[in-house]
Amino acid sequence: MKGWFITIEGLDGTGKSTQAGLLKSYFEKRKGNALLTREPGGCPICEQIREIILSNKNTDMDDVTEALLYAASRAQLTKKVIIPALESGKIVICDRYIHSSIAYQGYARGLSKKTILDINKYALFGVWPDFTIFLDMEIEHLRIGRNKDRIEGAGKKFFEDVLFGFRQLYGDDPDKSIVVDAKLNRQQVHEIIIRELEKRMRR
Repeated sequence: MKGWFITIEGLDGTGKSTQAGLLKSYFEKRKGNALLTREPGGCPICEQIREIILSNKNTDMDDVTEALLYAASRAQLTKKVIIPALESGKIVICDRYIHSSIAYQGYARGLSKKTILDINKYALFGVWPDFTIFLDMEIEHLRIGRNKDRIEGAGKKFFEDVLFGFRQLYGDDPDKSIVVDAKLNRQQVHEIIIRELEKRMRR
């Protein structure tokens, strides 16, 4: 495809959305063709699925059901938003993608990595990130508000397992993975992301 696909991953409360917005602004000023989206969400059908996943009314949701709902949202977003944008030459920045499913539903919910990849086989349409930014932060430093959704309220042990999962993924492809200490201030984090991205995009 003509464009670049960049995903931003990390625990809830690490500043992903902030960094995704800063990255979009950076590329818009220099390239004029950036698109920012998110998971779950990013289009009308996906936003409805997001409401189901995150609602505190659905605390009895089965882990497999959760993984399938994330995959359903991903399939719609990838086919209707991400692929057309990449084909038109845009830089697509996505707040979460497949690595979140591996960390959250795989490592933290107890489903195997193979199960997550099998579930997402058709949801990805063969589209993998060109680069993935991992915002790394210990549990005690997370910035989560009081009004927690179903995932944010899953508890400390859950997030410890998610963090462990993400850290297992950091080394999967060093050329495509950028790990940043999210405890730094947002400008420092942004500058590191830009420096590492530009370096890799020139290769």
